[in-house]
Formats: sequence, C-alpha cells, structure tokens
Amino acid sequence: MSENTMTLKLGTHFLYPTLMRFELIPIDDEWVMDGLQKKVTQSLIDDAYFYFDDFIQDWTGHNIHDWKDYEIKSWINRYENTGMETHTHSGAHASMVVYLESNPESGGEIVFYDPRPHVARGYDMKFRKTTNPTYHAPKTGDMLIFPSYLYHSVRPATHTRVSCALDLYLYADD
Repeated sequence: MSENTMTLKLGTHFLYPTLMRFELIPIDDEWVMDGLQKKVTQSLIDDAYFYFDDFIQDWTGHNIHDWKDYEIKSWINRYENTGMETHTHSGAHASMVVYLESNPESGGEIVFYDPRPHVARGYDMKFRKTTNPTYHAPKTGDMLIFPSYLYHSVRPATHTRVSCALDLYLYADD
C-alpha cells in the first residue's frame, strides 16, 4: 500500500493536529455475541463512558459531568465484503469505534482525512505526508476515539467485520 499506514501506539495521538486516542481493550464475549446479532450491551456503553470521559478531559480540560447533560448513542456495524463512504458524526462531540471482530490482513482499514481544506497548498511535497489520508488496519479489540467532526471512511474488506460505533453528545446549560 503506497498510502500512509498509521501504526498507532497505545495512548493519545495528534492527527492533523486532532486529538485521537487508541487503546487495545479486552473484548467481552457478551459484546461479541450481541454484536453478531446487531445489539449493543449495556456493559459496553458503561465502559465507553469512562473512555469518553478520559478523552474529553485530555481534549478540553473538563470531564463529562462539567456539562449539563450527556448522551451516548450506539449501534452495531456488520460488514461483509463491503466498506463505508466518507462521513462524519454530525452533532456529536466525540466518536468511538470498538472492533468486536476484525482481521487487519483482510482489508477494512479505517481512513482519516485532514479536516483542514487545502492545508498542503504552497508547501514542499515532503510535507504532504503529514496531511495525506491516514489508514489504520483494525484488529479485534482495537478501540479508537476521535472528534466527531473528523471525516473518515472504511475500505472494503474480504471478511466479516463487526464493530460498535458510539457517539457522545454533550449538552451545555440553557
């Protein structure tokens, strides 16, 4: 692959310079069984709260309870030999994807795009590497958290890929 292939190390990263968190988490068998039936378990949502809270703290210096209210919306994605077009998660503040079943050798990379239009214009070609789309080949147990405004897509895979997507919505005082 001639594109930038992102090899994330565990922890917090700056991408374009957007804060992103990558963790390898233990996958609960209940999550996988429910995920295969396109259901999200409450225990996964409860665990996601703590990961979101850490991310929001790193990103904003505040935690979730500094806002008037919050909501976590979630759904299961199950893809067989297909991908997902470029999109954002409009209206949400932070997004998370937990890979319940994924094989990094069979495609299905998540692709992140620099949200700053034309940022590379006028710079020498050697700087393009910092603004080109960035690819991550997920494996079972990978969890990524990123700002919901970050454009991303999923490349087609040659295997079944099951993930849980979660969006965090924060509500300020009236």
